[in-house]
Amino acid sequence: MPRADSGAAADSGAAGDFGSPGGFSAEHLLRIADRVEGLRSAAFDRAARENSHREWVADAEKAFEASGVGGTPTVLVDGTALPGGDALYDAAEFSKVLRDAGL
Repeated sequence: MPRADSGAAADSGAAGDFGSPGGFSAEHLLRIADRVEGLRSAAFDRAARENSHREWVADAEKAFEASGVGGTPTVLVDGTALPGGDALYDAAEFSKVLRDAGL
């Protein structure tokens, strides 16, 4: 996925290997990028069309798969995944999970 070199955050869920069958085309990715203020630029568009970050995307996907993590968000404490679910989205519940993990 092209990086947002301008500092804008791209939605990584909109990425994927857009050059492969079943992946997103560059034009589809650019339509998604239109929804992120400040993301589109000549450099971003060129990177999407030339697929210049393909290797980075492949490496990131391999690292995610090798991590054993089943999804995002995931919180690890000393290499152990904390229980997920609603606790990751509720401050009081998340604080309890952290306390239960000894933090």
